[in-house]
Amino acid sequence: MNKILVLLALALSNTTAAPSPTSIHPSVSECIKTQGSCDIILSMRQKTAPLLQRLKHQSFVTRGARVSSVASNLQSLAESSQKSVLDFLANHDCEFKSYWISNKIFVKAANAQLIQSLRAMEEVESIHTNEMVMDPLPESFDFSVAPAALRWGVEMVEAPAAWAQGFTGRGVVVGILDTGVRGTHSVLRNSFRQERGWLDLRGSGSMVPTDERGHGTHVMGTILGANGNGVAPDAQWMACAAPMRGFDTYLECGQFFLCPTHPNGTEPDCNAAPHVINHSWSKPYDVEEDFLDETIMAWNAAGIFLVWSNGNDGSEGCMTTSYPAYTALDVISVGASGRTDGAALFSSRGPSRFNGLTKPSISAPGVAVTSSSNLNDNSFATKSGTSMAAPHVTGVVALLLTNGTELTFEEITSFIYESASRTARPTGRNCGDIPETEFPNNAVGHGRISAAGAIAQLLKALGKQ
Repeated sequence: MNKILVLLALALSNTTAAPSPTSIHPSVSECIKTQGSCDIILSMRQKTAPLLQRLKHQSFVTRGARVSSVASNLQSLAESSQKSVLDFLANHDCEFKSYWISNKIFVKAANAQLIQSLRAMEEVESIHTNEMVMDPLPESFDFSVAPAALRWGVEMVEAPAAWAQGFTGRGVVVGILDTGVRGTHSVLRNSFRQERGWLDLRGSGSMVPTDERGHGTHVMGTILGANGNGVAPDAQWMACAAPMRGFDTYLECGQFFLCPTHPNGTEPDCNAAPHVINHSWSKPYDVEEDFLDETIMAWNAAGIFLVWSNGNDGSEGCMTTSYPAYTALDVISVGASGRTDGAALFSSRGPSRFNGLTKPSISAPGVAVTSSSNLNDNSFATKSGTSMAAPHVTGVVALLLTNGTELTFEEITSFIYESASRTARPTGRNCGDIPETEFPNNAVGHGRISAAGAIAQLLKALGKQ
């Protein structure tokens, strides 16, 4: 074992001077030294990006056909490029799982000898530990908030004006990748998509939606909660509950959203894919290619809209936007604003440290937002964070897609960005040398989202206004 550890250490030390065909992240060596074995993720050399780029611009008769084509092509690519590695692993005493959405393989409790053998395989491009650091979730301020006829954030984004014109989210399925959802909550129980609407990866294996931490329940209430709690009250919801650790669970959720299964993981149906997915979480930047890039590109190619929190590190200054909000991928990154429309102190600012992009894309209410709580079926809690801002934007996307309206990412974002309210009070930071009197800027992006304004832009494009 000591000889193997020495060989592994030498391989790692040589990656700088003479890069090896397969790279091994330093965390793998550290894990082996301290634990003797570790859970790892293998990234295949054959990338999905060229395939997804072609499919993204290809025309399909139906949305279901598009999603199915993306999934089947990814599955074929993974099957061919992973075959020798999977055959090798099958002949060893180890637990592993193939992920086709981004051409990766999870291996549980791999020791140094197995890692060295995998490193020698030409199909494997890189090896990384399965551990992932997530930004902390916001804390609750109050668990005894009373019901209200209309939440202030829902009113501020002007959702009632959209409802009055018939845009309520009907016919739209919204997904969230979060801590879970209390499916029996009074404002959520009637909008759950019963068929292929739930997957639990937290270890409990629950066959019905639950939420021990409360974050996902709060987020979902803002998106579509009944009785004035949510922005798109006639939309339906589905959820993948992840433990907020481990790359493998997020890849599993990625595949679930592309081709949803029953709660036991059987009978995937790509026609059941959600129209928009809310991600009220983020992770610090890793110096190598991030693990969700290819999954995001797969969702993009399938025509699924993605909304992401911009991060809660704004108190540290500019250039604090988190992954994947800072990327150039097709995601809407959301900053948090308060009742006076000003950027929240905690809301992460741009520009992106890695590509100079102006971030966030848009802002929404994220300070002292009240929504459904996981404590019981009639409780509500108040929380702050860009986690609370993103669901307001997800709700507006659902409004725009009401009754099967077909829109591209470019159309959705143009409607939202061009109609944003620009009444935000300047903070004086001028991150990226962009004055906060100009839009977009690195505090609130294009401004605070307006459902009424976005619908007006849509109707104008349709020639109905």
